[in-house]
Amino acid sequence: MEAGRIVIPEHNGRQVAVYQGKLYEVLNSRLGKGLVRLSPGDDHVSPEQLESWYVDRAVFTWRGEPFDAVKIEGGRVTGSHTGLDLSKGKELGLDGDQYSGFGGTFPLDEVDLKVERTDLLARWKEKHAG
Repeated sequence: MEAGRIVIPEHNGRQVAVYQGKLYEVLNSRLGKGLVRLSPGDDHVSPEQLESWYVDRAVFTWRGEPFDAVKIEGGRVTGSHTGLDLSKGKELGLDGDQYSGFGGTFPLDEVDLKVERTDLLARWKEKHAG
């Protein structure tokens, strides 16, 4: 699942957190109660106790249109179109429809592939500062 130096993250598109030196998947955020639930296990912890909390997403653009990457194999990347203009999928000849979405598989040399990280802990700290 590698493209040069780009690797689709193991937890692609899902929230993860580091708590007491161990990586967990975040099952849900009960921030109304000030807690996040970690898996495996049933630990509910305050974000203040986390070392990090983030979501990584492998994304790419093809012909100027945005996609979420789901697989890299044999010099090609497979992804789902994330653009807001539903007519683009049909116009570009992508697989799918306006109801279940559009996607396709593309040569790596035709895409701009990267991993974006959203730092959820920093957002939480910013919101709860002071």
